Amino acid sequence: MTYKISEILEQGRLATSMIETVRDTTFSPISEKKSPVFNLNHLLKIVDIDRYEFTKRSAKGDLPLGVKINPSKTEFTLSEIRSWAQAYGRSKPLGEDEEAVTICVANSKGGVGKTTTSMCLGQALAMKGYRVLVIDLDPQGSLSSLCGLLPDTQVDESETVLPLCAGKYNFSEDPEADPLPVLNLDYAVKKTYWDGLDVIPSAPVAFAAEFFIPARQLKREQGFRFWEILKQGIENIKHDYEVVIIDCAPTMSYLTLAALWASDGLIMPMPPKGMDYASSAQFWMLFTNLIHEISKEVGTDEDGNLIAQKEWEFINVLLSMVDVSDPNTLKVQSLINATYAGMVLPVEIPKTSVTSGSALDFSTVYDITKYAGSLKTYERARVAYDRVVDLVEQQVKKVWEDRANRK
Repeated sequence: MTYKISEILEQGRLATSMIETVRDTTFSPISEKKSPVFNLNHLLKIVDIDRYEFTKRSAKGDLPLGVKINPSKTEFTLSEIRSWAQAYGRSKPLGEDEEAVTICVANSKGGVGKTTTSMCLGQALAMKGYRVLVIDLDPQGSLSSLCGLLPDTQVDESETVLPLCAGKYNFSEDPEADPLPVLNLDYAVKKTYWDGLDVIPSAPVAFAAEFFIPARQLKREQGFRFWEILKQGIENIKHDYEVVIIDCAPTMSYLTLAALWASDGLIMPMPPKGMDYASSAQFWMLFTNLIHEISKEVGTDEDGNLIAQKEWEFINVLLSMVDVSDPNTLKVQSLINATYAGMVLPVEIPKTSVTSGSALDFSTVYDITKYAGSLKTYERARVAYDRVVDLVEQQVKKVWEDRANRK
């Protein structure tokens, strides 16, 4: 049997239509995600206070008290949770001369949990009161979907990184208008359904960035260095947020390299499986070789030191999708620990029905406040992600502390 391009195109349209149907069913009656409501126990856990402290502080009348559903139940919005978290210093507001810590979530292999990790970090840090921006660099737009935006139909190319990568763009409705130079990503920032979390989305058309970037580099465009394109693109934005999280495509592309260059920290999710472990070695070798070649391309200073030196404040390997029923899991885990030593976070993200089901529903464990299945299974997943967020948050605060000490 043979297939024509027109038939494959129709198949693509059908798949897009099916996805929209699933979204309409999942988020009915309207095709929009909404953040969950929280009860008092959720608030106490997130803000890290007890009931006595809550009652005492409530008497001041300076913080939202939620909506009383019945004598024993009170509901809080995400915005109200954030207000309490900020009031108790659970997040760190930045000063005028401070900027966000940028975290890149990357791995050259797909299906390892990069996007889920990025979204969970963004959601949890926002709940704690941080202002968070997530950047979707994968043309598949999975992170955009988790943020409530369907890449195929709800994200225009002008709302992705594409204009920045092209260096110019016509944002007007007049097709004859001259394109304007694009130097930063301010134009692409969008609010999401999750208070405190903004997104720069992606869409399939954003794949064209991988053609624009090398074309500009080959032309020797004055002042253009492809590895710095994202670093420069978020320079202004970093003063509007405390944390910026970049979700990369599962490949060592121009944009992935630029994301790594723009980041203060790197997180690599890695399932303890043989193929995933093997591919990680390829990622590190290719990554470090490219960085070294870039440094040589930029050249040296008067003392012979490489000008384009790059350092990361932290690098984490996160054991993700850990299947305890797999007899080979422990063996591969020991290899990962032996290889990456202090880089491996002391926590594992379990492979459970909660994480699998959440992905199907375009959501994460943080979108769930009442789980229909086993509470024990849900708690395993939620506690694991909470622990990861705590560890990453500690490193973020350490970066700010080190920056202050260097001044």
